[in-house]
Amino acid sequence: MFEAYLQGGLVSHFIEKKMRALYYPELQSNQAKVVLDSKKNHHFINVLRMKKEQELLLLNGQGLSAISRITHIDSKSIECEVTEFRNHQRKYHLDLALGSIKKEALELALKQSVELGVRNIIIFQSQFSQEKKLKEDRLSSVLISSLEQSNNPFLPKIAFTSELDFNNYKKSFVMHFIKNSDLQNINSNDEYLLVVGPEGGFSQEEIENFKVKNCSFIHLPTPILRAQTAVTAGVATILSKLS
Repeated sequence: MFEAYLQGGLVSHFIEKKMRALYYPELQSNQAKVVLDSKKNHHFINVLRMKKEQELLLLNGQGLSAISRITHIDSKSIECEVTEFRNHQRKYHLDLALGSIKKEALELALKQSVELGVRNIIIFQSQFSQEKKLKEDRLSSVLISSLEQSNNPFLPKIAFTSELDFNNYKKSFVMHFIKNSDLQNINSNDEYLLVVGPEGGFSQEEIENFKVKNCSFIHLPTPILRAQTAVTAGVATILSKLS
C-alpha cells in the first residue's frame, strides 16, 4: 500500500520528470546565468558525465527551482543558462521528531524524510536514545544529497532538542503499539508532527507524557520496525489520509 501511494501520488507534488539536480541555495528568480562552484567540477565531469547542452535542475531548497542548460563545462568552471523558473508550494506540512539513533540508521531516516517531503526534522534525546555526538555538517550533507537525488525543491530544516514542543501542531502522532489512532480529518493546510522513537522504543514514562499531551498513536499490524522503517511507514500512513 505504501509503495503504491508513494509512486502514485507523492513525487508528482514536486517535479514532473526526474532530472539531474544540484542544490544551489544562491538561486534567485531573476537570474539568467549561473556559474557553479569549481568544487563541483570533478563530480559533474568524471562521475555524472555531464556535458555541454545537457539540462540541469537547480534547487534553492526553499521552493524555487530552475531548469538550466549547460553552456560551458571544463575542469575550471561550469556555466549554465536558466531557461525556466518555478515556485513550488508545499502540499502538506508534516514535521518529524526522531529519537537519536545510530549513525547509519539516522542517515537513512534522514534520506527517506527528504524523499517523503518532511518539512522539519527534530532530533531529540529520549530515555533509550543513543548518546553519541552527532556531526551536524555530515547530517546536512546527507539532506542535500537526498534533495538532489529526489528533486525535492524543499530542504528540511534540522534541529536538536532534549524536550519536544507539541503546541504548534494541529495533531501529533506517535509510532507505538497502542491502538488508538485518530487519523480522520487530516487536512493538508494544517501542521502535524510524527514522533518516532529510537531502536528501544519509548519508556512507559514517555508514553504517559504523550498521553498527557493528547498525542495519537499509530500502530501498524507488522513485526517490530526499525526506526528508519517506522519513519517511512508513519509518514506514508499520515499522507495517505490527507484530505
